[in-house]
Amino acid sequence: MSRKAVLSTVLLSALISIAQLREAAALDFFHAEGRHLVSDTTGESFVFRGVNLTGLEFGAFFENPYTGTPGTDYFVPRTEDLDAIQQLGFNVVRLPFEWARLVPDEWAPGQALPMALEPAYLGIIEDVVAAAATRELQVVLEMHDFLKYWSGEGESPVCVDLSPDHQALLVHTWTLLANQFAGEQVVLGFDLMNEPVREEAGEPCSSCGWHAIVQAIVDAIRTVDQDHLIFVEDPNYSLASDWSVENGKIPFVSDSVSPPRIVYSPHVYFDLDNDSRYDDPGEETGPVGAWQHYVRFPESWQQLYAVAQDRQ
Repeated sequence: MSRKAVLSTVLLSALISIAQLREAAALDFFHAEGRHLVSDTTGESFVFRGVNLTGLEFGAFFENPYTGTPGTDYFVPRTEDLDAIQQLGFNVVRLPFEWARLVPDEWAPGQALPMALEPAYLGIIEDVVAAAATRELQVVLEMHDFLKYWSGEGESPVCVDLSPDHQALLVHTWTLLANQFAGEQVVLGFDLMNEPVREEAGEPCSSCGWHAIVQAIVDAIRTVDQDHLIFVEDPNYSLASDWSVENGKIPFVSDSVSPPRIVYSPHVYFDLDNDSRYDDPGEETGPVGAWQHYVRFPESWQQLYAVAQDRQ
């Protein structure tokens, strides 16, 4: 059950009365108060509406060579894309990126963790963030890897859940990236892993250890960055319809800062089989069943933490 990145709306307005909110007009840091995202500066609640700005993660889905060539194997978002997003009234973009491209080529399991991120690819991310800042668009940096690690064309993905070396690399990568963007208000937060995959028929990987892995990442980030929101997905493709089954009714991540800055991010697909392709019988007319998935997201979670809903 693969997920092709498509434009998606990240809405907090479904959870919060629009009358209580103002749209973000200036860059700021935010924290969570119940279901609200609140400005550190003004104490006001804000609503964020945005889209995925895809291209940096995959070219030919999971098959492009690493690290690859921009414009051939993956694509750099254009400034005109940011202009269009701003003109449409959005105020945040979710920027998917590919984990392995941030890791220097010479690293291998069993070796010391890299001292720095790969500068060329990091520089591309920094350029997109800077371009967003000039348009007063905030950015969610999102690792688009399904709790797997691809290190080369034709290579089998490493199941991070089963590899302590790659778990350590994941924690380390996020620590370096958070340190790089510490203090940058244009960055709304860090989405730690897109749709960690649950073990299923024909799928060798698992995300059974995701709760422990994500807590380790959060703890490491907080050693270098206490300001940014951290977006957390769940271990079954982050499906809202299965959230309480996978995670129970008690939030599974604790934040060492107060007030907390954790945002849980369930995903809702508008089609019947969650592949967002609308190519099965009954799907040709467009979105189906979206809100029935949303309303099954546990009310107890909505009361405790802000939630970003990824609708695709």
